[in-house]
Parts: sequence; C-alpha cells; structure tokens
Amino acid sequence: MAPRHHHKQSWQDSSRWTAPDDADAATADNLQVGADPLAHMPFFANLRPADRRALGAAGELRSYPAGAALVREGQRSGVGLFIIMRGSVRITQASASDGIRPLALLEPGEMFGELALLDDVPHSATATAVSPTLAFVTPIFDIRALLRHNPEIAISLLAQMSQRIRAAEAWRSV
Repeated sequence: MAPRHHHKQSWQDSSRWTAPDDADAATADNLQVGADPLAHMPFFANLRPADRRALGAAGELRSYPAGAALVREGQRSGVGLFIIMRGSVRITQASASDGIRPLALLEPGEMFGELALLDDVPHSATATAVSPTLAFVTPIFDIRALLRHNPEIAISLLAQMSQRIRAAEAWRSV
C-alpha cells in the first residue's frame, strides 16, 4: 500500500496552483493557490471548468521523495488516478524472464492508475518516484462517484485510456 505522506493539500476551495521551478522544493506545502489547478494539464484542458473543479475537489496533492513507491504491483492501494504534477515516476512490472521490466517514465502532466477505476484487481505494475514527485491523487471510490455524475470526465478518461491501448498495440507490432 502506498504510504500516506504528511505533505497533502486538498483543492476543495481552490483551483489553480503553481509549483516552484525547483523539483526538490515542490511539495504540497508550498503550492501557490489560484484559479484552475487542472486547466494546464492536457488530459483535463477540454473539460468544463466546473468539471475540473469537481475533479480537483475529489483528490489531494501528495509528495513523494525519490525512490518512494507510489503503488506496488500486486497490491491494492485504494487510490485510483495519479496525475504527475512535478517530478517523474518510473512504471515497472515484474517479469519471470527479465526480472523487473521498465514500462514507462512519466513526466508532469501524465497520469497512471486509471485501470483501477474500472476494476477492483491489484495494481498491474509498480510506480516509483525517480525524483522528488508531487502527484494529484484521487481515491477510487471518490472518483467513481464523480464519474457517475460527470459523464464528460468519464468520456475524457476513456479517450485517454484508448490512446494508451493504441500506443501499446503499435509498440507490440514493431
């Protein structure tokens, strides 16, 4: 299970933030809050401002030091969607033939964990902070309720998942 870190901030009353340029200093404690926190994220840019605010209210910011596991393969964390705001996260998967196989290196604006929103199976990969990382994190049950009442968010999430599946299929055919 991903440890709960003491650096947390909810976006329930705010919706824009900026983080310092220094990734080491980017923690939930030193964010500057303003008008629309997810508007600059490609995945959420096309959502209505009200939908972005609803999504922002469903999650919280968490900071992770370099080397910390955000989620571990084979475990359930209760957290579904992670959006990388600062830092980078390596996604790996255990392989009987290769040991640990790298799958992706995620940078700010990218996300993972969306499959956990659709099913209740353990995580299929491990996500580890490569550098000090700030992530927007949404609990599975909170975001499922949000998706039921905000179909535009659900459609946007499905489009993102479709893009990932197509990219994986293209990569396999190479």
